[in-house]
Amino acid sequence: MTDHPRNEPRQPSLDDFFARERAEAPVLQPDESRWQRIVAEARTHQVPWGRYLLGAAAVVVLAAALGWGLLRTGPGPGPGLPAPASSTPATGSTTQPTPPPTSGSSSSR
Repeated sequence: MTDHPRNEPRQPSLDDFFARERAEAPVLQPDESRWQRIVAEARTHQVPWGRYLLGAAAVVVLAAALGWGLLRTGPGPGPGLPAPASSTPATGSTTQPTPPPTSGSSSSR
């Protein structure tokens, strides 16, 4: 018995697929020179981990230096920066000093 109706084409089986692939694969003879070519080609495609590690180390050093610099200076302005503006609001009026009292004025004694 089959699960497929008679008028539908049957899907190829997994065994058929691998048999077809094996038939199409080239036959290569193993020898020392072929193995050396395989090894040489694999070495040219290696990932340069040293460069990635060096870059990551540079990022860590930069972040540490910036963090240390920010923590060392504290909340105030750094050297060479102007002081922050006063936090009290400006009223727009100026106060004038009061003149000293004159000797001819009446005062209670």
